[in-house]
Parts: sequence; structure tokens; C-alpha cells
Amino acid sequence: MRRSPEQAANGEGAIRDGEYKLRQILDTVPSLVWATGPNGENTYANQRILDYIGAPYEDFRDLGWQRFVHPDDLPETLKAFHHAIETGTSYETVHRVRRADGEFHWHRTRGEPMRDREGQIIQWYGLTVDVDEERLRRSEAYLAEAQSVTQAVSAGRFPPATFTGRTKPFAFSNTTRASNRPWNGCYSAFIPTTSR
Repeated sequence: MRRSPEQAANGEGAIRDGEYKLRQILDTVPSLVWATGPNGENTYANQRILDYIGAPYEDFRDLGWQRFVHPDDLPETLKAFHHAIETGTSYETVHRVRRADGEFHWHRTRGEPMRDREGQIIQWYGLTVDVDEERLRRSEAYLAEAQSVTQAVSAGRFPPATFTGRTKPFAFSNTTRASNRPWNGCYSAFIPTTSR
């Protein structure tokens, strides 16, 4: 069954409209969205990435994205990225990315492979989310908690401390185990391990 030129034009117009809508969606997502080919060469970056790094796509494509990852974080990032490419498994890392103003922010990046019907990877799609504020809030909370414990120990008070919303008791001692005598006025603490 042959399509008329008018039907073909309508079909092509619908495809262009669909591509435009998809690009609008990807540029509207409040995160950095990217895609690579099966071997890891960058094939797409949404406008938010380009605005964030302050560079044109030509500076980002292929492996140019590496220039925007903090030099201290790049080796681990590349290790995780290449492992994912080699094994076809999901990719996830936390690293610092340079903004257009030169500041680095912490980001969580995750990539997933898209496979064809035979199971071959044809594309990788990824999302990079700025977690700098979240890390800052957690660090400030940990610092406040440590200061509170330090003040309590200094004042001779030993209250429970809160870790990630749960109360965990502290067991403080100013004596040594062997002799049960004061240990130079220092305090030791047993703090249960929590996952942070």
C-alpha cells in the first residue's frame, strides 16, 4: 500500500512535532539529561547542561564532558563509567561538576542502557542531579550534632544524640576498662554505627 505525498508529508510533520515535544520535555526537566552511544561517546545534552556549564554542545560532545568534572573526581567517575560501558550495567556516581561561573557543585549521575530487541545496547541515557545543597544540609546537621555532643561532654552531660531521625544512646566513660580509674580526664564514647 503506497502513501500519497500528502500522507507522507503529514507523517513527517507528525514525527517532527513529536521530536520537538520530546526535546521540550527534556529541556524542561529540572536536571541535566544526557545520552551517549553504545561506546560512551556523547550524542545528546539537554539545554540545561549547556546553560549549567556555560559551553556550547561542541565542547561537551564525544568525551568533552570530562573537562567539566572536578579533576579529583574524574578517575573514579571514569572508572565507574567505563565499567558500565564494558559490562552493560547501570552507571552511578557522585562527583563535582563545574558550573559556568567556575564553581563546582556535587552531583549524582546515573545512566541506564537502552537495548534493542536482541539485547544489544544501542544508547545510554542519563540524568545528573545537583545534590550540593543536600550535602551541605547534611554536613551542617552533622557538624551541629558533633558540636552538641562536644559541649555535652565538656559540661559533663551525656544526653542521647539523634542520628538521621532516630535516637541512639551514647555510652560514655571517663575511666579505663582495665583499672576503672580516670583516664587523664579524657572521655571515650561508644557510638553505634549508622549508615549515612
